[in-house]
Amino acid sequence: MTQTATAVLGGGFQLGIAILTLGLILSIVQREPLAQSIPSLGEVGRAVADGNAAGVIDVAILWMIAVPVMAALAIAVAFFRVREWLFMTFTLLVLAVLGVSIGIAIA
Repeated sequence: MTQTATAVLGGGFQLGIAILTLGLILSIVQREPLAQSIPSLGEVGRAVADGNAAGVIDVAILWMIAVPVMAALAIAVAFFRVREWLFMTFTLLVLAVLGVSIGIAIA
């Protein structure tokens, strides 16, 4: 179980660092300033599609936020597989709190 969480967290953060590095390199090459405000998800998508460095950096930040959520999901699945219902329930409650927090932040 810890191997799964370690793999998700380790691989996820390594990918996030790679995306962030790509965004910073694009920013330097394109001589583009970094964003001064928080864009909407739609604006992030458009910025990435346009090759905008700030959009790539925003994707990296969103990815870094998503990695712990994916790790918690992997842990919940692992608890389900070994029939640890109590721990699975607590993990799902943590995910629910995260979901509510994200929903409040977006609203």
